[in-house]
Amino acid sequence: MLRRYVLLFCILSWFFPGHVKAEDKPVWELGIGFSAMSVPDYTGSCEQSSYFLPFPYLIYRGDLLKAEGKNIRGILFDSERVEIDVSTAASFPVDSSENYARRGMDDLDVTFGAGPTIKIMLMRKKVLQGMMGLNLKSTLYVMASSDFSHFHWQGWRFCPHLNITHDFTRGFLKGWGCGASMGPIFSDSRYHDYYYRVKPAYALFDRPEYSPDAGYSGTHFSFGFSKRFNGFWLGAFTRIDMLNKAKFEDSPLFKNDFSMMTGVGIAWIFLKSKKMVVISR
Repeated sequence: MLRRYVLLFCILSWFFPGHVKAEDKPVWELGIGFSAMSVPDYTGSCEQSSYFLPFPYLIYRGDLLKAEGKNIRGILFDSERVEIDVSTAASFPVDSSENYARRGMDDLDVTFGAGPTIKIMLMRKKVLQGMMGLNLKSTLYVMASSDFSHFHWQGWRFCPHLNITHDFTRGFLKGWGCGASMGPIFSDSRYHDYYYRVKPAYALFDRPEYSPDAGYSGTHFSFGFSKRFNGFWLGAFTRIDMLNKAKFEDSPLFKNDFSMMTGVGIAWIFLKSKKMVVISR
């Protein structure tokens, strides 16, 4: 169960946007929250799983290590317009006995990735009663799967996307932050194999043997918003994956060319450092 809490925190932090205005904030903050999510078993699956789990709320605003906003990352280079860091991502495991398309097949373990990210700030300006930021972000993930007793390399993923954030500083929406992103995803054949390959031993009349190629994995669109109240945090997100023309679309395990993930969360922040740091994003 603990691994699901950690994975949930990683997934939630991927979508909920950070702020873009300059202000003094604690170096670290600690809290606990509760979330509800609806997630496809895997991208292209026609079956969804729901999660109702607590999660740790952790923010650390160090010079070289940060845990805030998009993900947990280590900063390698940072300037006014260009940031290079190491990013991480994770996804939930799948019990194949509960997924009709994968019946009789091996379960899917937790998958996670890490790799270099370059973010280029294209614009930051005051607009619409707040601060708006526009950046281009690209990450190359080296992927692996694990049941926490063994690890297997699962290839790589390349995820370039355009990201826009807006932090309202005045008016009716003061204090709310929102963000949206979109971009294509590309993966190698090993990663596609892990989710969409049908080995000869698992082939059935309605599930023929199949092995996908490397290449285009779909285009994602996501939107999220959040707000900090006195000692509390509230957020929500939606992610949509459009999978037309994806390299695995002929797989018998691919059932839906439209995938959607949604989630809401609320957290209570009960500890924070006295030391402050200036944040400008």
